[in-house]
Amino acid sequence: MFGKILIYAFFGTTAISSLLYIFSGKNNNNLTKAGRYAYYASFLILIFTSVYFLSNILAHNFQMTYIWQYSSKELPTHLLVSTFFAGQEGSFMLWALMVAFIGFFLIPYVKKRDYENQVMGIYALILAFLAIMLIAKSPFNTIWESFPDDKIAHDFMPANGRGLNPILENFWMVIHPPILFLGFAIMSVPYAFAIAGLMKKDYNEWVRVSMPWTLAAVGFLGLGIALGGFWSYETLGWGGYWAWDPVENSSLMPWILALALVHTLLVQNRTGGLVKTNFVLTILSFILVLYSTFLTRSGVLGDTSVHSFVDPGKFVYSMLLIFMLLFLAIGVVLLLVRTKDISAGKINFSASSREFLLSLGSILLILMTLLVFGGTSWPIMAEFFGMPKVAVDISFYNQWLMPLAVAILILNAAALYFRWKNDEIIGVIRKILPATIISVIVTFVLFLSGINDLTGILIIFASLFSLVINLDFLIKNIKRVKTIGAFMSHAGLALMMLGVVFSGPYSDSEGFVLIKGQSKKAFGYNFTFEEKVQVEKEKQDREKFEYRIKVEKDGESDYVSPVFYWSDFNNRQQPFLEPGIQEFLFSDIYVSPRSAEMTLDIPTVMLTKGMKKNIPVDSSISLQLEQFDMSKAQAMNSDNSVLLGAVMTISTQDSVFTDTLMTNMDMQSGECTPSWYKINDKYEAGFMQLIPNRENMAQSEAVFVFREPNGNEPAPIDILSFEVSVKPLISSVWLGMILIIAGFFFSMAKYLVKKNNEEN
Repeated sequence: MFGKILIYAFFGTTAISSLLYIFSGKNNNNLTKAGRYAYYASFLILIFTSVYFLSNILAHNFQMTYIWQYSSKELPTHLLVSTFFAGQEGSFMLWALMVAFIGFFLIPYVKKRDYENQVMGIYALILAFLAIMLIAKSPFNTIWESFPDDKIAHDFMPANGRGLNPILENFWMVIHPPILFLGFAIMSVPYAFAIAGLMKKDYNEWVRVSMPWTLAAVGFLGLGIALGGFWSYETLGWGGYWAWDPVENSSLMPWILALALVHTLLVQNRTGGLVKTNFVLTILSFILVLYSTFLTRSGVLGDTSVHSFVDPGKFVYSMLLIFMLLFLAIGVVLLLVRTKDISAGKINFSASSREFLLSLGSILLILMTLLVFGGTSWPIMAEFFGMPKVAVDISFYNQWLMPLAVAILILNAAALYFRWKNDEIIGVIRKILPATIISVIVTFVLFLSGINDLTGILIIFASLFSLVINLDFLIKNIKRVKTIGAFMSHAGLALMMLGVVFSGPYSDSEGFVLIKGQSKKAFGYNFTFEEKVQVEKEKQDREKFEYRIKVEKDGESDYVSPVFYWSDFNNRQQPFLEPGIQEFLFSDIYVSPRSAEMTLDIPTVMLTKGMKKNIPVDSSISLQLEQFDMSKAQAMNSDNSVLLGAVMTISTQDSVFTDTLMTNMDMQSGECTPSWYKINDKYEAGFMQLIPNRENMAQSEAVFVFREPNGNEPAPIDILSFEVSVKPLISSVWLGMILIIAGFFFSMAKYLVKKNNEEN
């Protein structure tokens, strides 16, 4: 009850702050001060509320439904803290906390620049709506309130919580969500400045004072997206970092549009043009943040996204829609009212000017946003029109976005050689020519080495072209630290795209099935499955195993350790998987686990159709797998098993004969019980396991084992199925992301220093 009272107090103070600021007018300092103090009070209340909530998490107060759902006594402290924002209610609390925190530093900034009343009036209104969401989805609900039909006693305390989803039990869980929500929070600042500019009829100064905040928002939001991609690559085991999942895309949309906004703000700063455009893009960037929240937390994508939260209920669904539509309406109405004023003083851009190329690049980024918006929203639109609610195929994004990426890479590099207002095309062509020649030569060499699809060639050329030009400008300006942000970001984009091309379509993969102690070679490496080791034995809610694989090449060796673990979180029905990664400067060895089973500790031969091998216990005897006999597999036995056969040619010193070895396979566990086949007086053979190849059943493997006639049943031994991928230049993706984000922070610092110098 105490927590809910705090949230109501938080809502009251933010609403009062917003009203006081909005009605303070130009010269009513008393109302302004009162609005400021009300905001500070709301900030302190939210800090206290968050500390109170966190203290309950750390104290394992499982009477609170949220804490019971997302935490447990087994979690270490850092992951226990991360459960603060693991669910819907906590993520709203984190978002509100970030917004309130940013507002604490925003007040002195806008006060100094005579923007406090208008900016903070809108900003506090945003915070008030987040408070409403916390009232609707309170993290302080108790289990007897959440499950009234169960008639739970009000003093009942569960012995333990359900725990965090094992996929989230990762270091990045502590960092990724706070940074992403910090980016979301800062995105509300440019919106507040744009609305303030419209209210004050100030169509230029708001651009200059909001620019550092826009750069910070793009930087932090980009960092959050990048960390999410790295987390996916490192943890989920599917081999990639971006799956074009609708909820992943929901954070990408405002980021891409904000990238366009940064460039159009720059154009207005230098030329006075694109005034309306900047209002529209600023408003829509924030609306897309709200739309992202709606997609993620309304439950509308629950059937098409692995990241979506469950349905929060009609009231929250409605509030999210109202939240989004209200702030869109505020922007649209004010913009329509001020349209005539803004129309004065249009500027015509020369086609041979930097502002023209920047504007053209921004148009391409807007088109990118529209395409991602359409693909992401398609499940909702399809359901509305009565069609199946399915996500758009990944090929849609690759097909439409890659050509735009090529054009953007070329434009962002070429624009550096153009002057503002106007320039001579011939002179620019001369400057661009060396970078063009270098890019053509390197691309041609790569074409000869086997990179021959058109899309890949175009992206590589455009990336090299952009990289060469931006590195040239970066080196020439390296001593002018304040000016290198744009060059860093553009070079980072080029590096990232090179990494995307090489680590994606040109990544080599091969499937392996190894019994403990066995080795196989691929890509110049020798892979040996050495041992299976149980880890985290102290945790009673799981069984976790590392499968250690030795990787050798040219006399050097290292280990990768893919992971399988079974958790009480899903009642141990299916294992959770984690990849093993060996990192090199120019490539990664990426081991994706597929399945882990048990076979028998006995002499073993693995054969595919047509393959012939000597048996380990007697080189005078050989087996050849002719084909699989599935004639009896159609009829399932009462114990859910089927009979499988392997037609074998068996060669001994005395004879050659063909017969069928049978095995009884349990259809649930996949375990096989062989019918032992007598080869001679010394040995019996058994068809122990079928390892299907789903892409080509003819290449399925069969495992045969041997024993003395009527011998004892052999001991079990581990068998591991996994996929090995070589991902060239994957490090270029991470380095590119780092440079993109660092560039925005450098540029932000530049604008802050410049603005302070002008004001002083």
